[in-house]
Amino acid sequence: MPKKLISSFAVFALLLSLAALGFAQQGAESSVRGSLSGVVLDPSDAVVSGAKVTITGAIGNKSMQTDPEGRFLFQVLSPGFYSVRIEKEGFKATDIKQAEVVVGRTSSISVKLELGSSSTVVEVSGAAVTVDTTSTAVESNLTDTFYQSIPVGRGVTGLFYAAPGVTSGGGTGTANPSISGGSGLENNYIADGVSITDGGFGGIGVYSRVYGSLSTGINLSFVKEVDVKTGGFEAQYGKSTGGIVQIVTKSGTAKFHGSVGGFFAPQSFEATRLQTDNFEAGGQQARFNLQGKILHQSNYDVDAEAGGYVPGMKNHLFFFGAFNPQWNTDYDQFAQFKAPADLLNGASSQPNLGNVNVPVTVYSYAGKLTFKLNDNNQLEASVFGDPTYGSNNPNSTLVSSSATVDDKLSYGTRNFVVRYNGTLSPTWLINASWTWGHNNLTDTPADPNTY
Repeated sequence: MPKKLISSFAVFALLLSLAALGFAQQGAESSVRGSLSGVVLDPSDAVVSGAKVTITGAIGNKSMQTDPEGRFLFQVLSPGFYSVRIEKEGFKATDIKQAEVVVGRTSSISVKLELGSSSTVVEVSGAAVTVDTTSTAVESNLTDTFYQSIPVGRGVTGLFYAAPGVTSGGGTGTANPSISGGSGLENNYIADGVSITDGGFGGIGVYSRVYGSLSTGINLSFVKEVDVKTGGFEAQYGKSTGGIVQIVTKSGTAKFHGSVGGFFAPQSFEATRLQTDNFEAGGQQARFNLQGKILHQSNYDVDAEAGGYVPGMKNHLFFFGAFNPQWNTDYDQFAQFKAPADLLNGASSQPNLGNVNVPVTVYSYAGKLTFKLNDNNQLEASVFGDPTYGSNNPNSTLVSSSATVDDKLSYGTRNFVVRYNGTLSPTWLINASWTWGHNNLTDTPADPNTY
């Protein structure tokens, strides 16, 4: 009997610990969604209970009635704009065309109904959104409507600098900024619940102590919103002494949509750089150094994206996909390769390598399926990555007796997530997800005798 009691207690403790872990992670998972709340008042500012509130978003609508205090709350919503319609017998119907829901916050609106027939509709072009008093985090929500309206740097990392408290990370590169005084390798980057932070050194995507930041893991055309937390972030966000960057991706809608775009910046469009970007000019590893500088850069890329619903399942199954191949080249100029004679098998130095082209090709892709079982249950899966192939030649960390010290690089990320969101009641939510993230870097010397 005591053994059975001890065994039962052990099982109960294990289940309790797993439940506690689940509740602790729930906050991080639900942060890829937002909420919309509000209060409905009559002309005398008295609350209106029992009013029907219907919100309509990209993949359908939801309805509920205001409680005895005239309040309503819609939770676990995908970020974006929602129209809100409020109806109550004895009052004119009120339509709010655009109420924005952002990641990790509860947007609040206050609506005052007018007396009259419910068949009469009053349109409100905008509604006041108050500060989210439920969160202690200092954060900036940068939506796609924001970055499409102002000039920002190409790539998702260009958005980070629009948030207060974000500045250059110095030696960690522009892709890894300093947030709230931390170094560029102290931030935590999360996309759709998948950590895309380099596991070895920190930094977004793939980071190398030799090459620095190599890839971000996600393309800008797949990004719906970037939430940059610069301080006071919640307990569920760990593994960071800098900031938290939460990236939420786009989803399909009940309407077909798509776009095709391109960008080109050939080297001939750029004058020779007066402030030359010299690299590896000295330091503790000077004996291995290549004296070099970037003369020009060229960038070409094409972007295509499409979204909508799957025919035959218009109100239930939605898709979104994006493909963004990129062709980038650095035009470098190198002087002599300086190294000790014993490492060069008697040679005093390498010949002058002159001008060298360093091409890189990126095949960035993304896709998402959203299955809406009903108004309260939703299942979605997304996959995204940026396999990259190119050269980094010559590599000053490789020492060889031959005149060629070129090497080939292959790197990038692959990410996959499956998520379930459910609303059992206004106070009971279910969030479950499974994520898998992988990043890699393969550095292959052209000379087999090179270590």
